[in-house]
Amino acid sequence: MAMVFISYRRADSSGTAGRVHDRLAQEFGDSLVFMDVDNIPLGLDFVKVLRDAVSKCDVLLAVIGQHWLDAQNADGGRRLDSENDFVRIEITTALQRGISVIPILVDGAEIPKAVELPEDLKGLATRNGLDVRHGSFHVDMDRLISGLKAQIGGSAPWTATAEGGSIVIRKLNEMHVLNERYDDGLLCFQLWLDGNLASTSTAFKIFRRHYIFTIKDSKFEFIVEGMFKVKAIKLLANNAVIFEWNRGTAQTQANQSGGPAQANSR
Repeated sequence: MAMVFISYRRADSSGTAGRVHDRLAQEFGDSLVFMDVDNIPLGLDFVKVLRDAVSKCDVLLAVIGQHWLDAQNADGGRRLDSENDFVRIEITTALQRGISVIPILVDGAEIPKAVELPEDLKGLATRNGLDVRHGSFHVDMDRLISGLKAQIGGSAPWTATAEGGSIVIRKLNEMHVLNERYDDGLLCFQLWLDGNLASTSTAFKIFRRHYIFTIKDSKFEFIVEGMFKVKAIKLLANNAVIFEWNRGTAQTQANQSGGPAQANSR
């Protein structure tokens, strides 16, 4: 599951795309920023693989450099004119499925005009883009990050890691929001384990940024930090913490009786 999909041409803007990825991964978590579909297994339909990957994102960033439009294939034809072009497939899929597409214009590149694009890509020409330049990279990225938070904050993903795996809690909706402060309303969440949806459930806020919810008879408490990070996720039993994931580390806690608790490492 990815929040942001980065589409780019290696020969055109791989360096900038890599920097964009690293900055976004630092802000949102590496598991929520998708950059490459590499090593597609033999025998699979690569068009389907690409479309499925794009369909799981909330926003697609189309990184456009000076040679994005006129990049050529081995036969001398324009890559963008091929229906099997990876970049064309990625952006077209996002446009067709109503996924937000943000052009990232590298060092003075411009958004292509509609007449320069294949029919299924013409929608790209009217998308509002962001200039990203080498000399002002971090300032430009601050603007992008601010815009992403404003755009997808309503389904903000909160992440933590546990024993090499990943836990992602994605907020689906929230009731009774007033002046950007949470009240005692119920919230609906999805819990993802290593990229697979484990369950959808409701959580009750016990106090600011502390939530309790139950998945398959297991009770969890999670503590959010800011908009997009988890400070701790705790597995509870009889109101005692028996296992905790805290800032990417997992540890067993003592139960209320003082004896050692059993770890659940799934």
